[in-house]
Amino acid sequence: MFLALCTALSAQGNDPRDSSYACEWYAIKDASGAVTESGCLLARRGTPLATLKWSLFGQGEVQKTLPFYRVGSLQKLTDDIFLVSGSKNAQQQEVGILCLARLTRSPVLQIAITDVREVANLDMHRVAWNPSENLIYALNLQAKTVHVSAWAGPGHPFPAAFGTILSGAAVPYSYAWTWTRMKVDPGVAGFRMKSWDLFPFAWVRSESGNWVVTFDPSLLANSNQPVCVKASIYAPCGASAIQGDSSVVAGPKAILIAGPAGSCDLLDSSGAAIASYSLSQSWQYESFDLPASVNAVPGLPLGLRIPGSSVPEFWFRPTVRFGAPVAGGDLRISRGGAWSEHCAVGSSDYKVTASHEVLNLSAQERNAPHQLWLGFRQPSGFDPVDVVGSVAILRPDLIYSGTTKILADAELATSVQPIAIPADPSMAGVVLLYQWVVSNPDSSVTFSDVFGTAILPAAAPRAAKSKANARSALAGLVAGMTWKTSSAKAKEDLLSSLRSRLFLEAKRAGHAVVKNAAASPEYRFFREAMLRQVARKR
Repeated sequence: MFLALCTALSAQGNDPRDSSYACEWYAIKDASGAVTESGCLLARRGTPLATLKWSLFGQGEVQKTLPFYRVGSLQKLTDDIFLVSGSKNAQQQEVGILCLARLTRSPVLQIAITDVREVANLDMHRVAWNPSENLIYALNLQAKTVHVSAWAGPGHPFPAAFGTILSGAAVPYSYAWTWTRMKVDPGVAGFRMKSWDLFPFAWVRSESGNWVVTFDPSLLANSNQPVCVKASIYAPCGASAIQGDSSVVAGPKAILIAGPAGSCDLLDSSGAAIASYSLSQSWQYESFDLPASVNAVPGLPLGLRIPGSSVPEFWFRPTVRFGAPVAGGDLRISRGGAWSEHCAVGSSDYKVTASHEVLNLSAQERNAPHQLWLGFRQPSGFDPVDVVGSVAILRPDLIYSGTTKILADAELATSVQPIAIPADPSMAGVVLLYQWVVSNPDSSVTFSDVFGTAILPAAAPRAAKSKANARSALAGLVAGMTWKTSSAKAKEDLLSSLRSRLFLEAKRAGHAVVKNAAASPEYRFFREAMLRQVARKR
């Protein structure tokens, strides 16, 4: 019997339903176990419709249009038939689509798309058929629900309706379904699903008429280790209202943790426990506030540990963030990437990034003008960020200008800005704040959240990887943060020097950069465009 592994990768935009592609590799073997055929099917999102490409290794490839826009998943049912899922919008309603891709090898390679079934209000983000049960399972990303219906396989019509079996807190990994995989084991009821390789498989099946979820850690090294993947600290200090908005909330200093149910300690960079949390559910992200006494420095590692356990500690680097990304034109932008471990004194390879999902594919390559705004946390702890509802706008000291290349027929693009950090040990601890702004052909703008990290001591970032034996390196990080012990006047002078040195280094490297950015025409223009865009969305 066949073991199916449905995989898909998706751009991380504002609408995670816009999966970019799904790929299924396969091999056909004879009775002796020798491979007689190998190939892959690749479903790619397209405009106006997605496409399915079959590559038969050594013989060629063929392509076929699919009856939907968003790509869901692929599953090999027989040597000649694959299950394909996706979704589209119809009259403001999400419509999921199931179909079969039937492969013909002779006289020429061909794909036939058959048995098309539309199902309203179910986006078919992931689908898996279990032949031992004759049940087809579907994940609905938009509603964060799990569904099931009877289906006897190829040769029988797809079901017209699905029942809901899991919703709300019972749904495993609903916070990260964009990256979810589904797996059906031969002769085993239900299905298994996981998100990222950090987490164990969740096994979903029916027992005595009830749908249950258990976690199988046997396939995961250090499976009882708590993890913190969403490690953002939303620092509320210094946020100010604009346009009379009185509902300004930058967010609590919170972290999201997943792990086995029970007690979990939060560690500072020296390895000392500074807080204890209780996880009420296994492998469901839960939000916890940092203790008021913890002055967490973005980029400086924190750790998680199960008390009295031999399981290695899990180290993570929090990032300061304000607001949410805002899409515009044909681009959806991700949260910005500060890459804390590379931001160190004297670093010549430090880069700030953002990813974009291209909504309207074009046969022509183009360059989208972009800006990276850079500001500094002030000696008082003030972050120069204006917050309107869920949107943040940075007041920058420097503006780097450039272009984001969008290749022909590309679904993803990346903005990158190199920044050379001066080799001055006294700058360790300064918090750099960033925001990406991209111009669109329709005069709208796409912009990221405001995000940032601290400059680490020289040669420290790679020495403090997330390993249990890194405690001495982490202690060295703390000792090297000279900024926190400097006087207010020294900090002011240091920021002025850093501002000038970053400007000169950017000029020396040939980058377009503007100093005293908050007073510049470029900043005023984009700020007004951002505010207009926010007003239209409210």
